[in-house]
Amino acid sequence: EGKGEIEVTQGSNGEIHITFSDNTLFAANQYAIIEKAKPFLNLVGEALKNVENKLTLIEAAGYVADTQNPNSMVNDWYLSTNRAASVINYLYDNYQVKYDLLVAIGHGINDPVADNTTEEGRK
Repeated sequence: EGKGEIEVTQGSNGEIHITFSDNTLFAANQYAIIEKAKPFLNLVGEALKNVENKLTLIEAAGYVADTQNPNSMVNDWYLSTNRAASVINYLYDNYQVKYDLLVAIGHGINDPVADNTTEEGRK
């Protein structure tokens, strides 16, 4: 918790990336959004709703930490996809963001956003 929970960056094509550390939105190995995450998602939802007519895509990408368990590939992919879908559903259910703009993608352990060899990187 604390430092590094949310990071906002701009991509090379002008897109905006809002990155939440895993423990900001979800409990370990869960895809239900935790209560303390809702104020963060409310800010995102309000901002998106205000500019949705200017947007062509809102993508939520889910990730999980690579725990080096060879039997967890499918479960990791399932978990990451459901995490992304939870965020998309929250934005739709609470802010009526246009559903045809919303895409959920699960990366599993592929394309990690942080170094999975350290405890800090797996958060």
